[in-house]
Amino acid sequence: MGSYNTHRLQETTSFLVSTTHYLLAVDPEAGSIKRVHSGKGLYFGLTESPDGFIYAACRNATEGPENESIRAAERGTILVLNQKLQVVEELQAPFPLRDVHGIACFDHRLWITCSFDNMVAIYDLATKQWSQWYPAPNTADRGRDVHHFNTIRFINNKVCLIAHCFGPSQLWFYEYPSLQLNNILPLGNMAHDVIEFEGGIATCSSAEGCIVNACGQQLVTGGFPRGVGSTAAGNLLGISIHAPRAERAGQDAILKWYSPDWRFRSDLFLQGVGMILDILPLDRVCLLPYEETAEEVLGHYSSLK
Repeated sequence: MGSYNTHRLQETTSFLVSTTHYLLAVDPEAGSIKRVHSGKGLYFGLTESPDGFIYAACRNATEGPENESIRAAERGTILVLNQKLQVVEELQAPFPLRDVHGIACFDHRLWITCSFDNMVAIYDLATKQWSQWYPAPNTADRGRDVHHFNTIRFINNKVCLIAHCFGPSQLWFYEYPSLQLNNILPLGNMAHDVIEFEGGIATCSSAEGCIVNACGQQLVTGGFPRGVGSTAAGNLLGISIHAPRAERAGQDAILKWYSPDWRFRSDLFLQGVGMILDILPLDRVCLLPYEETAEEVLGHYSSLK
């Protein structure tokens, strides 16, 4: 599974979770959910560099999903957190980062999907230089949200991008470092995340309320699944409520805790956090006594319509 994720499979049960309004530190085994940061939502993609710094993509506006003019004016930033989950820097690109979604760290660079412009922003951690990559081969697709690229991963020496496509979705694979498009795999509907499930490459088919792999095997989750954190101790999955974009910011959400073989263990209820956007396992952080913001709901399935 390690090739599908940007972290090592440790025994940790600690996770960082991004939501519309918060960054949350979560331990599903302990039933602990604490607020790490707020005020720069929407928070979205999470990743970690080899030297232990954590990066969180922020849109700095929560109205963008339902207000196109606000979305067009967004200037997203990247929070840099140390191993105590304290913000030590905020990265700002020289060009607008609009509608930032998933991010990844590989080859000593941050790769940030910017759906509004059908673009991936790249930040070189060594030189501190920014650049832009337009993954769609058709130059007419640049600068407009055609494919809604929302997840990026580095898998088996290829860059993998999810093209959400506002419906039936695709995984696009590019040779690296040439970034030449190699092949396209149809998978999921309004898809998010790239993981391994039942031995195959998989995604959250958010519109269908399930996880599905390339062989057609599924796990029905209900709700709107998005955000997966996998460790040797278990899998944490974000479940948001299907709602019109204008209503999403005020919704509750649930974190579902599964065993390593995806057997359900427990639910964690998050009141008023909006949508769950991403989940990152934490294996080297020192958790401080942040403000608690959630309650645990154990032993049953919470149906989200």
